[in-house]
Amino acid sequence: IDLMVNADVVFYNGLGLEFEMTAVLERMRDDVRTVALAERLDSTMLIKTEGQNGTYDPHVWFDVRLWMTAVEQVRNVLGEMDPEHAEVFFGDAEVYMDQLAELHDFVYSEANILPAERRVLITAHRAFNYFGRAYGFDVRALQGINTGVGEPDIENIVRIITTYKVPVVFAEKSVPRESMEAVKAAVAKQGYEIEIGELYSDATGDPRMPQGTYIGMVQHNIQTIVMALSGERQMIVP
Repeated sequence: IDLMVNADVVFYNGLGLEFEMTAVLERMRDDVRTVALAERLDSTMLIKTEGQNGTYDPHVWFDVRLWMTAVEQVRNVLGEMDPEHAEVFFGDAEVYMDQLAELHDFVYSEANILPAERRVLITAHRAFNYFGRAYGFDVRALQGINTGVGEPDIENIVRIITTYKVPVVFAEKSVPRESMEAVKAAVAKQGYEIEIGELYSDATGDPRMPQGTYIGMVQHNIQTIVMALSGERQMIVP
């Protein structure tokens, strides 16, 4: 909190991702500039949350093109706040945007390694909707947007796994694995074996590792998904 109070500007995702912290950020606006990046995106680019009128899925960073738009927002705000250094901000943003464009192409090409029938992605919670829309995956989740609301839909997920012969389901670094272990056990009772992979969803990895950056995290996820769903399961991180 002290770091935010003393900052010149605080960028955050928005669309409810920060939960209780959102109220704190809103109260800070009189003293510190706060910018909700996802809320500045064109609403036509956003995915509406099922069963909740007027709300949107906040996980926009899973579509790299949307995150490029968020980078533009950061660039514009910094340039506005410090016009003397606007050229630096715009130059750095251009370099990073080029890297993100390459990342989007990489994810798209990796996804296309899998035939359409193998692109069934089952995750711990509904964080990968934008990923599925952008890169052609049928995304199913054990829980909704908010992991603290509702019970895991194990019965439905088991039906999907056995119907489509999905070989791997994915836990997430920021979500406990117990529910996915329950899915694996339920599937086994029906005579079908699956494995559990692991993806990054609401947080990046160790800052000392490649997955500690946005680009590294996205690369890790798509490579893990493709390896797993193509049958090369040895690459899955337990």
